[in-house]
Amino acid sequence: MRLKRNIQETLKANLFTSPNPPRYKSEYLVLRDDIFPSKNLFMEFLESENYEEQLSIANEILLCLNYNSIFSPPTKLLYNLLSMESLTSTRDNDNKYANRDHVVHQVHLYIFGIYVFFYHEVFSENIISSFRYLRRRKGENANTCMVISDFIQAWRAFVLFHDVGYPIEKFAGDNNSSDNECYLSTFLQIPKFIGKDISMRCISKIIAVSKLIDHDKYCQGGIYTFGELNEIVYKDCKTIRNNTKIDLNNETCELLDEIKEYILINKVYGVKTIQTVISIYGRENIFAALCNKEGTLYMVFLPNEEIVVTKKCPKNNAIMELARNINSPYEHNTSHNSNLVWHYYIKKESTDINKIVKELFQLGKSKRISLRKNEEYEVFSNIVNKVYEQTSANYANVISDSSFNQYCFDVYYALYNALGYNKQQREDVKDPYIYHLDESIQNFSINVTEEMTSALRKYFKKNEKKFEGKGVEDVIKGFMESVKNESERIVESIKESIESNIKEQCKFKAYFEILRSSIGEKIRESKMDFKVYFKKDGDKMDYRTLEYPIINDSDNRIVANLENKLRKNYICLNELVKDYKLPYANNRVLYDHGIFGCIFSIAMADFYQNLYRIKSESQSYPFKQIMNIALGMDYDISENSILYFFENTLVEALYAILIHNIYPSQLSNKSFKTALEPNPFAYFSTLLDSLQFWNRDSRINQAEYVIPYTTYSKSLNIEIRDNKIRITEADCRLDINQAVKRRRDYLDDYLEEASGYIELSLSDF
Repeated sequence: MRLKRNIQETLKANLFTSPNPPRYKSEYLVLRDDIFPSKNLFMEFLESENYEEQLSIANEILLCLNYNSIFSPPTKLLYNLLSMESLTSTRDNDNKYANRDHVVHQVHLYIFGIYVFFYHEVFSENIISSFRYLRRRKGENANTCMVISDFIQAWRAFVLFHDVGYPIEKFAGDNNSSDNECYLSTFLQIPKFIGKDISMRCISKIIAVSKLIDHDKYCQGGIYTFGELNEIVYKDCKTIRNNTKIDLNNETCELLDEIKEYILINKVYGVKTIQTVISIYGRENIFAALCNKEGTLYMVFLPNEEIVVTKKCPKNNAIMELARNINSPYEHNTSHNSNLVWHYYIKKESTDINKIVKELFQLGKSKRISLRKNEEYEVFSNIVNKVYEQTSANYANVISDSSFNQYCFDVYYALYNALGYNKQQREDVKDPYIYHLDESIQNFSINVTEEMTSALRKYFKKNEKKFEGKGVEDVIKGFMESVKNESERIVESIKESIESNIKEQCKFKAYFEILRSSIGEKIRESKMDFKVYFKKDGDKMDYRTLEYPIINDSDNRIVANLENKLRKNYICLNELVKDYKLPYANNRVLYDHGIFGCIFSIAMADFYQNLYRIKSESQSYPFKQIMNIALGMDYDISENSILYFFENTLVEALYAILIHNIYPSQLSNKSFKTALEPNPFAYFSTLLDSLQFWNRDSRINQAEYVIPYTTYSKSLNIEIRDNKIRITEADCRLDINQAVKRRRDYLDDYLEEASGYIELSLSDF
């Protein structure tokens, strides 16, 4: 039977079609583009009824969430889960561990969490109160939008990271398993995969931002330069230097003459976009002009940190506040003042992205690059042109910060697919510099008929004199006889054409792989430690023993703040990591996926933070700039907010990851339960992870499995009513009452009074 509305339809209606949260509706509408980047993808996901289609969309959504996060797991870890779930064996040797979906689950859980947060007032009020307290304690802006943004960031981190430790739980501790190396080797190479992900995000941003510099319009002689768009009468201007207004001097006048040739950057609608632009081109090559909506020039924020004020500039408080801060063009969005508009200009000579990429990734010093100099430029230009072809329609829709960010992801995803990184399993884990032919030409296709036609035309043109003066029938007959005699040469011509195309595709792939790998090389040179690893036994890895020096790092504020949260529940992190045993361990070494997923997440967060600070031994390397470009921000401007995220917001997510799979019966403190107060976010996360049980037993290659009973989305609805999570199942099983009781008891085992927030019922037939 079919419910009046199922869970997929409920989520779509309440979050996309007709959202109407009882509270914080305006905040939801303001933040919706940040909550659901690539909004249409989420709607497609909810509309899909086919698991394989959902899986494909889920992969793209997870890439999108990763791309739009300050801190995210390497995509390789996410695909590691997907690969693990493709195993032909559904249970381990002890018949305890059953594979279940953790990929589509992440997307379902993310959407479900947003729905419950905005529609369940008890949860939202407790979480908001908790995050607001954190902000006020640290002296941060605690307005409601900022606080809800903290929740969104924490929720995204929980969803993306909470299950990455499953391969460790299943395979670590057993050196005899043939799957150890396959699934655990990824955890040995996390720094490399972080470097590759950041590199790819960085390059996609460079390509996307370069589209803002409209060279074609400039070359066609349109009104494009600062001088063409603005006339400044120097004698009527004043300059502000160090917050003091003075007359223009000769040096400033010369700089004003120079910047007349700077060209306008198109489609910069907000602070996030311009921060990404300056991270690539450098503040020294960019300046900003403040105008009214009619284009009248008010102020010019010069690259030398002076502000030129024109005679027409008003003297109101809003303008004067901007004039007191040289960073105003890169910090303050003027959208709240409809009469003010920022225009940004760039030095044309600094816009060669081939040169930028070569210098940024130091390709001239790479030992692995084998292309000649002219080929490097040619190959990268081909990459850019190919991406532009695929994303030009998306660029036309850029009308805001969020839509430009969407365009950046479109570029990233076009690269991801064009270069073959959308494969579920990659075969180059051990040696990333070996390019398998199937990967190199994955996206290469050729129409043999067209190639043969082309070869025949060339042949006919070359031999057309043989057929002069002859009738059509004789020409055709003679031509066919000649083709027979020349068949080997024609085949050779086709072969040469195919080889040429393959060669270009290989260059395309190899060059990009060098870009992706270059950061990994620099990280290796820096000798920065990743502070969780498997112990080595001679030349082999001992997958039975994990070392985790990160949790004893006394200088790490993330660890310290996490320890403080645990102490309030009479738990010590070190003891929990060493002594906690899963109930089905059966004398085997088993690592709980929640605990060790958290430990690896802490090490990754530590690694991210260190990337802003490290230098290689031989020279300074711009890791900070790479990170700025990849994340679309200016670290120097945003340092406080980044530190706050890692040391506070992220800690809430890490605590939830740590405890979300803990069985209180296995703790020395057997009375341990997560309570809504004082840990509302961990309570919320653990509860919702347990309640996202629909479609969890769907698997890849379903024909190979005997699928046990599962709750499908078509036969389930979950609605928030009167601060209750009302779960309705359409089920004809005889044991439905027992199933409902078991679910309630299971939740109450580790979540205080969880059943009080839930109503479970069987729908009417």
